[in-house]
Amino acid sequence: MGKSITFQRIALEDLEYLRNLRNANREYFFDSDEITVSKQKKWFKKIQNNSFIKFYIIIKNGQKVGTISCQDMGKMWELGNVLIDEPYRKKGIFREVVDILHKVSPKPLFVEVRAENKEAIGVYLKLGFEEIGAVTINDERRLALCKK
Repeated sequence: MGKSITFQRIALEDLEYLRNLRNANREYFFDSDEITVSKQKKWFKKIQNNSFIKFYIIIKNGQKVGTISCQDMGKMWELGNVLIDEPYRKKGIFREVVDILHKVSPKPLFVEVRAENKEAIGVYLKLGFEEIGAVTINDERRLALCKK
């Protein structure tokens, strides 16, 4: 398990895949505005050389199946932009991703999720994440979850 999953740093040729995937699922993101081609390129230019947060395409058996970002927060890893493409959901892919991340580093994993995203919260809880807090930003409730 896990050997078929790899992480590929986001490259210029991935931007259209990312944009389409994110736009198709934008209701799950804190910023749910539609992403244009120019906005995507501007974002990529900004994050391309960021040494604090890394953005990846999740690859399974040679296929792009989703995205994730990881930021080393010192005592924990903060996950973001977690998105598994619709045809690949409920197949254990994110469980494999979490297992790999824990093997790479035993640090706790932290994620913040929109409180109304019940499906994602259910997945995190099923994978052993625990709710550690909540915050409201711009009238939007967010849950903080952590897996030790």
